[in-house]
Amino acid sequence: MRTLKKTLSLVLVVAMVLGLCVVGASAKNAVEDFTDADKIGDAYYEAVGVMTGIGVIKGMGDGTLSPTGYYTRAQAAKIITYMLIGEKAAESLVCTTAPFEDVAANHWAAGYIAFCVEQGIINGMSATTFEPEGQLTGFQWAKMLLCAVGFGSQGEFTGNSWSLNTAKVAHLVGVFTGDLAGADHVALQRQQAMLYAFNVLTTVPQVTYSPNVSGYIEGIWGYVTVTPLGQTLGQSIYSLTSKTGVIVDNEGMGASVTYLDTTGKYSTADADLVKIAANTTVNQMYHAARIWYVAGTKAN
Repeated sequence: MRTLKKTLSLVLVVAMVLGLCVVGASAKNAVEDFTDADKIGDAYYEAVGVMTGIGVIKGMGDGTLSPTGYYTRAQAAKIITYMLIGEKAAESLVCTTAPFEDVAANHWAAGYIAFCVEQGIINGMSATTFEPEGQLTGFQWAKMLLCAVGFGSQGEFTGNSWSLNTAKVAHLVGVFTGDLAGADHVALQRQQAMLYAFNVLTTVPQVTYSPNVSGYIEGIWGYVTVTPLGQTLGQSIYSLTSKTGVIVDNEGMGASVTYLDTTGKYSTADADLVKIAANTTVNQMYHAARIWYVAGTKAN
């Protein structure tokens, strides 16, 4: 089962990696570059593939991903910043004043932390401390992710009821889809954090609070807004999209590209087929697959 899952994930991730102009990149799942890729749970493989494929997740720097390890609060700030403004803009952030007493201006994550604080996404553990090396918990991460897409502007994630309100909204919009075990005050595994970030990146639309309806809205019917309301961060920041269907031909069967049929006609002659240059080497005829790619990178 894992062999098949890796094969299908290979198609998923390679389309994105090649689309991100990785010159000379081999048709290899980005996840497979990590020496401990076999430690990734089946429930997290797609999420890890996408998050590493678009560069939001970088790994540990020593060739490992450490999927069952833990993120720090400082690392969480970096991931959120990447999700919100993309890698290039995030890497250009600088901090001239220490955002907290325990986060110096020259701390590697000071720019990310200051940005997230300014955006109302992250709070300190006290008025003066952030605890950058503290382990990230499930509710802390859910709160950050929800605020990243516009929730929390009314202060509902602060005060004594912050975790209760976080849990209610996170369950409602699907942050914890695929793994409810992380919905708690305990430290969150890295693969769990990637799954929750993937859920928000791909399925939770950006919202804004409307006093007219006393709630959050995704958009206003009949109007075009300047901000990307109703779009996910994956769409608005990374032009990320997906197609689900059945593979009807691929490179492992002698084709020049991988053909994904989304119409149910099971024919390579149909004009609506999605074609991905995945360079797969295994016969994948009639395997169901979901292919994630950056818009404009399909072979056709």
